[in-house]
Amino acid sequence: MECNETGPETTAATEANALPATPCPKSNAAAERPCPKTPATALFGEDGWRYLAEKHHLSGREVQIAQAIVEDRKETAVAEALGLSPHTIHTYVERLYRKLEVVSRVELVVRLTQHFLEASARLDGALPPVCEVYHTGQCQHLSEE
Repeated sequence: MECNETGPETTAATEANALPATPCPKSNAAAERPCPKTPATALFGEDGWRYLAEKHHLSGREVQIAQAIVEDRKETAVAEALGLSPHTIHTYVERLYRKLEVVSRVELVVRLTQHFLEASARLDGALPPVCEVYHTGQCQHLSEE
């Protein structure tokens, strides 16, 4: 995968599920080097973001904005990176708050993390377990509530 300044980077997995990846930083795009994994993608992985998008009925753009929030990017920086107005980004953030039933960026990150960890702790295979030895009972995991 290589960066380009014309649009967001995509992979076969994200193209198949219409969830665009976070765009590459312009500084990296100019160098035409492979894009590094973003902190948000590294945290939940592509499957995790796909799961969270399906669970909360998030659009591809909402996923991009949620990833930016997880990475603690400011609305103005996100707007510039995506070629949108800061007002549009703010509208997306408010929509995310409603969908996730939160009132702040911190709560949004906590809610996404909570739902990701709950899904990875279930035995139904929604997501692979975070702990490699989860199924052996040798690691601490979320308690069933």
